[in-house]
Amino acid sequence: MSMLCCACKKNQATNMYERSADGKKRTEYYCSDCYRRLFITADGFPATGELAVCPRCGTTTKDFLSHGVVGCEECYVHLAAEVIPAVVRMQGREAHCGKRPKNGAERKREELETRRKKLKAEVEKRLRAGDYESARKYSEELKDVNAALGQGEVTD
Repeated sequence: MSMLCCACKKNQATNMYERSADGKKRTEYYCSDCYRRLFITADGFPATGELAVCPRCGTTTKDFLSHGVVGCEECYVHLAAEVIPAVVRMQGREAHCGKRPKNGAERKREELETRRKKLKAEVEKRLRAGDYESARKYSEELKDVNAALGQGEVTD
């Protein structure tokens, strides 16, 4: 099943754009043309009519506007007049603020939460099947996981 572009509602969506609004993350899908038009292509070339060129990789302003990608990290400096506004349109700000990596404690807690959900489902499955001995074993392991999480008995 293919998804249609949320802007033109005609072409198949090939690009994804995530935005945060009111503390909620929204994912939107765009075709290549709409994505380039809305998020990459600036309103034309520099006023001087000259094309900037990155001395390191040779990418020009025209290349960036046509393809929507830079050739190297120096392009952000030498093609800044076109690249920076495009970056701001795409991510909402000039500096990238990615996700912070999880530390060991966060990762361990996440693993325990996942294990807890699986054990709880297993206990319920065994009880429905009438396998009370097996359900008791899973239930005891669930108690250990809950204790590790500092939650005690789960009542939901």
